[in-house]
Amino acid sequence: MKRLFAAALLAAIPFLASATTYSTDVTDLWSISSESGWGVNFIQQDDTLFATLFVYGTDGKPAWYVAPQMAPPASGSLTFTGDLYATTGPWFGGAFDPASVGVRKVGTATFTLDSVTEGTFTYGVDGVNVTKHVVRQLWRYDLISGTYVGALSGTASGCGQGLDGYSETPITVVIAQDAANNVALSESAAGGSTCNYTGTYSQAGRMGRILGSGGCGDIDAGEVQTTIAGITLRLVASRSGSSCRFVGSIAGTRR
Repeated sequence: MKRLFAAALLAAIPFLASATTYSTDVTDLWSISSESGWGVNFIQQDDTLFATLFVYGTDGKPAWYVAPQMAPPASGSLTFTGDLYATTGPWFGGAFDPASVGVRKVGTATFTLDSVTEGTFTYGVDGVNVTKHVVRQLWRYDLISGTYVGALSGTASGCGQGLDGYSETPITVVIAQDAANNVALSESAAGGSTCNYTGTYSQAGRMGRILGSGGCGDIDAGEVQTTIAGITLRLVASRSGSSCRFVGSIAGTRR
């Protein structure tokens, strides 16, 4: 019963859910749409970020800084802090001379993940401190269409009738996405139960989101990420007028 119930609810997004071994994956290009020409790249591995900041100096010329070890101050924290450096090195068109590489600490950098798609970036360069509210930058939508074979896992609550609790269900998910990013999604569980949904797909940087509805309830699937190998997403599911709720995730390989 739990498995059939869980399979009938394909859905939404618990913000700040796990996507790396530590947290939601921060890896992306972050910027402000109204402030073109600058940004910050974050690459995340486990609980550590490598930041590359490209801005402009007082002379209007390009300047860039790096924070190679931004880490959280405590386990579970979604704030990452580290020293910020300016670097110098050999001309790119000549022979590389490692002896000419120089590193100078200019301040510190801090990034707080406020939601899956937004964050606060604070940094200081030689006593000049800046705080920016940044978002993931998007330049092209992913194509999420495909058939995926995998599993749904999560916890149901408020459902009664022996449905509450944790469950794992083998599933097949079929997604069709058109040029306007409308989607049709079909989710079939082992044992024969199937739910069909229609909705829209949006994306912020690397993170996608599906909003829609169908006979089994509403859809709000977040942290959707696809690769040549498969798909992953975080989800919360519910039915209108009911306290029944399912929180979990889906991972599947591409058929």
